[in-house]
Amino acid sequence: MSFNNIGEIYRILGNYSLALTYYEKALIPFQQLNESLFKAATLSNIGTVYNDLGQYSTALNFYNKALVIQQEMTDKQGEGTTLHNLGYAYDKLEQNSTAQEYYQKALIVRRQTKDNQGEALTLNNLGLLYNELGQHSQALDSLEKALKTFKELGDIPNEGNTLDSLGTVYKSLGQYNKALEYYQQALSIQQDIGNRTGEGIVLTNIGDLYQQQGNNSQAISLYQKAIDDVIETIFVDLRGEELQSSFANKHADTYARLINLLWDEGRYQEAFDYVERAKARSFLNQIANRPRDFRIDADVNLLKQEQKLRDEINILNNQLIALNSSIISEKTTEEIQQQLQNKVANLKSTLTNRQQDYSKLLQQIKRNNPETADLVTVNPAKLEEIQSLLDKDTTLVEYFVTEDRILAFIVTHKTLIPVTLLVSKKDLQTTIDTLYEYEFATLENAHPHSLKQLHQNLISPLQPYLSTSKIAIVPHNLLHYIPFAALTNGENYLSDDYALFNLPSASIMRFLEQKRKPQSGTLMALGNPTFDLPFAKQEVETISAMYGNEPLTGQKANENILWSQAAQTGILHLATHGEYNPISPLFSTLYFVPGDGYDGRLETHEIYGLNLQAATNLVVLSACQTQIGKVSDGDEVVGLNRAFLYAGTPSVVASLWNVDDESTSLLMQQFYGYLRAGKSKAEALKLAQQDTRRKYPHPYYWAGFVLTGDSGKLIAD
Repeated sequence: MSFNNIGEIYRILGNYSLALTYYEKALIPFQQLNESLFKAATLSNIGTVYNDLGQYSTALNFYNKALVIQQEMTDKQGEGTTLHNLGYAYDKLEQNSTAQEYYQKALIVRRQTKDNQGEALTLNNLGLLYNELGQHSQALDSLEKALKTFKELGDIPNEGNTLDSLGTVYKSLGQYNKALEYYQQALSIQQDIGNRTGEGIVLTNIGDLYQQQGNNSQAISLYQKAIDDVIETIFVDLRGEELQSSFANKHADTYARLINLLWDEGRYQEAFDYVERAKARSFLNQIANRPRDFRIDADVNLLKQEQKLRDEINILNNQLIALNSSIISEKTTEEIQQQLQNKVANLKSTLTNRQQDYSKLLQQIKRNNPETADLVTVNPAKLEEIQSLLDKDTTLVEYFVTEDRILAFIVTHKTLIPVTLLVSKKDLQTTIDTLYEYEFATLENAHPHSLKQLHQNLISPLQPYLSTSKIAIVPHNLLHYIPFAALTNGENYLSDDYALFNLPSASIMRFLEQKRKPQSGTLMALGNPTFDLPFAKQEVETISAMYGNEPLTGQKANENILWSQAAQTGILHLATHGEYNPISPLFSTLYFVPGDGYDGRLETHEIYGLNLQAATNLVVLSACQTQIGKVSDGDEVVGLNRAFLYAGTPSVVASLWNVDDESTSLLMQQFYGYLRAGKSKAEALKLAQQDTRRKYPHPYYWAGFVLTGDSGKLIAD
């Protein structure tokens, strides 16, 4: 049996990691033998795996590569398949007109080649698209034609898919009994043939049908079955955080529906447990597994490709720096300036493409490494375990954002209190945008209206239950961008009353204890490598003096020193420029002095390879935009912050926005003073923020830094 066929079997079974592995193996001989048609088919198959995982943009990339080959080789059968697949990907990206255009093209080609099965597949997808557009009669017409063909061909798997599609249309029409009849037929087929993905889709659809009818108990049962028996069993088989993250993102809506229903039924503990299962699952697995170098024993050809891409990316970065410098320094005509800016835009586009290629190659290297099979997938902690990990002085507040409201779980070592917060996701986004785009630009009021609004929405309803000195906040979705310390009732800030710290999920607490090390009292501080942060230089010199270390500023803030000495330091302090990359978050960057084989760009994907397992208890990123990252629907955040946690430190202090150099220097000096006086990390940050506020009252100057992870004490040397 060929690698391609084995890959297809694993895809149908929902084992996407192995499917990709075998498809990628299939590509190698096809490329060597110049078997273009087989190569195109395999590229299209890989695209379908990424479709199944919800990575639609990546799927489009593979489909377009396949289509070019098929059209060059006049492979009409393959062309029809790929046009159909392109339509599906655009459909999922909610680009309906483009999707319909590709489906119509696919129909034409498939009818020309008398591909009856392919024509029926496209009619099925067109039927679903017509249903989304409210064109129900056309939807039913397409689907009935597709079902007739599949029955004539004896194509049972696709017959099951089309029965599910018909159920969806009748559900849209409010004909629930007929919809249920079709769904049950579809479910029986999917279970008989062992199509786990299809089974999960049908179970979710039946759950939605019951929910629309107001039968919440039945809906809950179906959603639980979809999650427990299908979605999570597929998740366990996925290898690599990227695949797990995209798969969780695709199914986030099913979790949200279940959590909302459990909440409405007063089943709060179950709702809490599913919230933990819906949040940051990929990151939880990363933390649970020991860091490892996947390049050891990796395929030599893949490593060569990696080095080639790294070289290309470095060249492009250097070209960008040179071009930007010439734009700033040269006094030229407006026409020449425009030409230079166009070159910059083109270079940035090429660089983004290479960075995305590199990210995908890293996934492939991990999947193909034998050690990947040893990675464990851990179950999130249940409420009882989380309560056992909380001390009596800490309250955990876990949020879950839905379209119409926010669910807040207030957890102590003994109690669980649920509170409904009546603010929509849309209104929350508007308030956050106003804070960042206007109130942080004007700095007129020390108690900005947005922060008062957020306090009213997110904190005031909870305050009767917040009776401890420390609060652990587990944000969700948009809440990752909120400076909780600065939320205010107009007179007092939240951080006046509580020492605050963040957690990616409550389940992370079970692993923080293992990451704590005996405190060595050592610190390594690097700062101002670009010579334009004078207060960062002062900050590093003052902090280094507290610990009796040499300050590494200017030319001494070399990336090589970080790699060679970080493993032995208890506290790692980096006062430098940071840059968040929203398109390729694995390339978010901290800047240092290049040299000794290092380019001076410490990127997120590289931080995963840092060894902070032996001695490091705290990393402080005294730089711009080091806390943030792109938040997925599955609440995964790819960014500098979580990369350092993975590398081995139990705690990271990082910033939400482009912080001010002078006020940050004061805050950091105060923070370390309190740490050395024996205060906990959370208490030290709280007190340092209060001290900074006396000189710089506006929250922009003092509230940008967030502590994530372990909040406890460092023993002063």
